[in-house]
Amino acid sequence: MHPMLTIAIQAAAQAGNFIAKSYEKPDSIEIMAKGQNDFVTNFDKKAEQIIIEVIQKSYPTHTIITEESGQILGKK
Repeated sequence: MHPMLTIAIQAAAQAGNFIAKSYEKPDSIEIMAKGQNDFVTNFDKKAEQIIIEVIQKSYPTHTIITEESGQILGKK
């Protein structure tokens, strides 16, 4: 398997595990409106951060484009 695919799978698995565990605590969810019919939760933002951290650990020079945070430039 290609190394980048392996990292992507690891990132998705870690974020998915976080989301699954988080939804066991429904009182801790915070929902925010981003726009009309467009919402984000604190769980979404944390899951995105987990994905970013996993990718940056292996590929610190890569730029990442995300749904919530936008463009995150890689280190030069």
